[in-house]
Amino acid sequence: MSKVVERVVHSQLNAHLHQLDFLYQHQYGFRRGHSTEEAITQLNNWVLESMDKGLLFIDISKAFDSLTKVLLRKLENLGLSERSLRWFRSYLADRQQSVLINGELSEPHTITLGVPQGSILGPLLFNVYINSLPNAVKKTRMILYADDAVLFCDASTRQELQIALECEFTKVRNWYTDNRLTINVKKTKLMLAGSKRMLSLFEDFALQSNGTQIDRVQSFKYLGVTKDAKWSWKPHISNLLKKLGHRLSLFNRIFHMLDNRTRITFYNGLVLPHLDYADTVWGDQPGLKSEMEKLQSFQNKFAKKIKLGKMSSSETLKCLNWLPLAGRRFSHR
Repeated sequence: MSKVVERVVHSQLNAHLHQLDFLYQHQYGFRRGHSTEEAITQLNNWVLESMDKGLLFIDISKAFDSLTKVLLRKLENLGLSERSLRWFRSYLADRQQSVLINGELSEPHTITLGVPQGSILGPLLFNVYINSLPNAVKKTRMILYADDAVLFCDASTRQELQIALECEFTKVRNWYTDNRLTINVKKTKLMLAGSKRMLSLFEDFALQSNGTQIDRVQSFKYLGVTKDAKWSWKPHISNLLKKLGHRLSLFNRIFHMLDNRTRITFYNGLVLPHLDYADTVWGDQPGLKSEMEKLQSFQNKFAKKIKLGKMSSSETLKCLNWLPLAGRRFSHR
């Protein structure tokens, strides 16, 4: 299949979905103008609005083994013409794959599930496929990033939370079954978040699914950021400081072999993205002044190693035309 043809079909289908206002508002994956940082920001906003009530954080892992006819039915419901549907039937049918091991190529095997791997259309078709998942729940809110789903529930009482979660999770599980998808309950995580007083009331709270208890965690890494039950950013920044420590240690061992341009490339490629990622959400929060200063010290150390002068840290940053991290965070906001 020509990549040019795929791009044209992708553009036309995407325009059609946009015209219908079809895609779920809080689906942040595989969409232009949407990002992991937006998903993190939205979740953070919901949590902060409901901290006095408590919330549930669930990661729903699944295997995308959809049958072609289910996807075609969803495309048909979008009002696609018969001619377009014939094209998609042809696109999804009669695909084969082989496996190469130690130079030996297996016989071709026909594939009847899913969408072509690495295709331009695959991510958009996946969004079409999973788009109705949020409609399965009524008492909870959901954030999607591609196949990562977070089910968010705030409740005033323990009983209210228990009933809501059991009911809503059952609905989600049924939706997955109806759509030929699989929830991996062993990888699904439950996290309650809130004030210390609220968490003490839910200390032995548990949730089961079909007789299997869902693993309850005190912290969870979602789309690259780590949050704990008190909804503090300290665990994320602690992980970030460790990562930067490893990067600085590596840089100290090799910087004398690098020219200035390569040193800057190292910083821009292996350090700065970690400092920038989701900094509009976790940066400059109350009670994190010490952590912000530690992060700034890492930028200062890299700058001085690159410039190798006797200037102050602020003068070195100016010489390199680098904004201090607080300035970068302000700029990003």
